[in-house]
Amino acid sequence: MIVKKTPRRKKKAPSGRKERWWQRIRWRGLVYALFLFAFLVFSVGMLTYVIFFRVVVAAELEKAGGDILFEEPNRVTVIPGDFPPTKRAGLEPKCAILVDDMGHHLQIGEQLIDIEEKLSFSFLPRAPHTSKLENLAFSKGHTVLLHLPLQAEDSSWDPGPGALYIDELQLQSRMFSENLALVPHAVGVNNHMGSLYTRDRNAMVSLLGLIGRHNLFFVDSYTTAGSLGYQLAREMGVKTAKRRVFLDNVVEVEAICNQLQVLTEVALREGEAIGIAHPHSETYRAFRQCLAPAGALVEFVGVEELVR
Repeated sequence: MIVKKTPRRKKKAPSGRKERWWQRIRWRGLVYALFLFAFLVFSVGMLTYVIFFRVVVAAELEKAGGDILFEEPNRVTVIPGDFPPTKRAGLEPKCAILVDDMGHHLQIGEQLIDIEEKLSFSFLPRAPHTSKLENLAFSKGHTVLLHLPLQAEDSSWDPGPGALYIDELQLQSRMFSENLALVPHAVGVNNHMGSLYTRDRNAMVSLLGLIGRHNLFFVDSYTTAGSLGYQLAREMGVKTAKRRVFLDNVVEVEAICNQLQVLTEVALREGEAIGIAHPHSETYRAFRQCLAPAGALVEFVGVEELVR
């Protein structure tokens, strides 16, 4: 009987090395998993920021009457009367009050819009409540403007999202169009900050050209004595006006009422005047107390009636 031998398997020669634990890891899969984890953490962090800061913090600041965006300091409170004569015999003096920085304070914004006297409102294009408030102001028959953020002289003063800068003029047209689209009922523009931007001739000529092509007017907020906005707009044939009085540089009811009196005195002397205010609770209370008495001396009109 013949017995078949089963062939023996050859033993592998020992390699002399033992496989390490990290050599058994699938690195490509691990990197992919880590990337997904990092992306998830980033997404949760951004969502937390939006919910907490934009909703909770903003709401608390609004309840406290606090400012979310700050104006530049040391603003000229009353602008000297270097305007062409406008007063004519028999005509009632006119005042326009422009409330700008609108869009961050929902409750105060709604209260100001509900005031019976004629007011105009200028909206920051990328503020969280701009869409709702500018629609409300328009529906109530108020004049709506775009409050355009422009570069400040001090770099520590941030004009906020959507701002135009003099070293980014190539972006100016696109940024302006995007900002304007966010305030669809705007019939004019006034500057937010801009103490550096409004002194730059090239930047302002370019900006005023855009404003004119959109058939808008320009109100120079006059945040710096060196602003060229009003002068250049007149030279370029863009309808324009200039702020005469800041009403609430001092955020106290009595001080704001005093500034309203200054505004009416300018209008009585020169025929018309524009004042700028901001959405403070003190400003609202001052308007409720002092606008009606001032209205017995002057006619409150939309700011568009005082541009030329």
